[in-house]
Amino acid sequence: CKNHFSYYTALSRGSSSDGTLIIQGMDERKITSGIDGHLRQEFRELEMLNEITLLRYRNNLPIDVGGNNRRDILQAFQRGKGGFYEPQGLDTHARWRKGDAPLLPPDGYQGKWTLVGDDTKKRTAESKNTVGHGKRKAMVTGEQKQPKKPKVVKSGPVGLVWDPVDHSCAYDAMFTALYDIWQAHGPKWSDRLKEYGVYVSALVQGFESCRAKTERLESARDRVREMLHRTWPNDFPKGPAVTAIDDLASKIFGSVDWGVSTVKCTRCNQVVNSLGGPGFCGAQTVVYDKELHSQFKFNYGIANWLTSRRMYKANRICSNCGNGLVVTTTLNKFPPCFYLSLSDKNVLLDPAVMLNVGEKKVGYMLRAVIYSGDSHFTSPGVYGVLIYQQTSDQR
Repeated sequence: CKNHFSYYTALSRGSSSDGTLIIQGMDERKITSGIDGHLRQEFRELEMLNEITLLRYRNNLPIDVGGNNRRDILQAFQRGKGGFYEPQGLDTHARWRKGDAPLLPPDGYQGKWTLVGDDTKKRTAESKNTVGHGKRKAMVTGEQKQPKKPKVVKSGPVGLVWDPVDHSCAYDAMFTALYDIWQAHGPKWSDRLKEYGVYVSALVQGFESCRAKTERLESARDRVREMLHRTWPNDFPKGPAVTAIDDLASKIFGSVDWGVSTVKCTRCNQVVNSLGGPGFCGAQTVVYDKELHSQFKFNYGIANWLTSRRMYKANRICSNCGNGLVVTTTLNKFPPCFYLSLSDKNVLLDPAVMLNVGEKKVGYMLRAVIYSGDSHFTSPGVYGVLIYQQTSDQR
C-alpha cells in the first residue's frame, strides 16, 4: 500500500477490519502520522462546499459567490469569509495550522483545457501520410467498389389523426390498438375479428381498404362512429363531447358469448341461473373491475385477477339453504382478444397471461394500454421496447 488511500480502499472492502487481511507489509506511519497540508485543504474545501450548498438551498448565499468551476466558487466564498476561514464543525485534524498558507491559485487563473479524441488521432494520422490524395485505381480486373448497406429505418405503428371538431380520442385509442393487432397477424385474422359483430366487421373492412391504399383509417373510424351514433346517440355523441371508452368497448366486443357464468350454491349445489351479462371473458370479452380494492390486499397482476374471476362470491344467498352463492365462469372457446377496464393504479400489467379454455390453456400477450385522464384517452402500444404514443395532430 503506497499511502493511506490504499489502506482505506483495502479496509473498505469488508464489513469490519476483523475480516480484512493485508498480505504486504503494513507501514503504520502512513495511517497514524497525520495528514499533509494538501489533504487538510481538501477536507476543508469539501466542508466549505457543503456550507455553500446549504446557504444556496436556504437562499442565503451572497450574490457574488459563484463561478464555472470549484476553484472559482471557493475563491469567491473565501473573499467574503477570509482566506483562513474554517466551517463550523470542522474536524480538528483538518483545521489550519501555523505555517499553513492558502493553496488556492491566484486571481484570474484559468485552467488549461485540451480537447482530446478522434480529431487528435485524425490529425496525427494525416501528418504521417506523405502520399498525395487521389482516386484509387483498380489493381485487379473486375474489382468494384462495394455498395454501402442501406440503413434500416424502423417506423412506428400507424395511428389515427384526432378529430378536433368531433372529439375522437376514445375511438382513436381503441381502433389504433385493434389495427395493430390486425396488422401483426395478417389478413387471416379478419374473419376472427369479424366474429365480434357488425361494428368490428365494418372496422376490419376499413383496415383492409387502408392496406390497399383505397381508404384512410380516419374514414373507417368515422363510418363506425356514425353507426354507433345512430343507434345510441346519447352514449356516442358528436362535437366536443366525451365518449366513455368502456361504453365503446362494450358495443365493440360485447355481442358474442365465449362461455357461460353460472351462479351456484357450494353447499347444496343448487344452480340458481346462468348469467349472460358482463363478466370475466365469459359471456362477454369486456372485463370490469368495480371490486378490485376489496378483493386483494397486496399488489397483484392481471393474471391474479383473471384467476379470481373464474370463481368468486356473489352478493346473494341461496334460497334453499341460506349459504352464500358463488359465480363460476367457464370459457367454451377462446376470443381473439379481450379488453380489461382497470381502475386500480396498483395493478401490475402482466406481459402475458394464460386462460383455461375447456381442457386447454390459451396464452394472451399484452398489446396495448389505453390511459384516460382529463376527458382524454391515449393508446401506447406494446412492441417489445417500442412504445407508440398517439398525439393530436400526427399518426
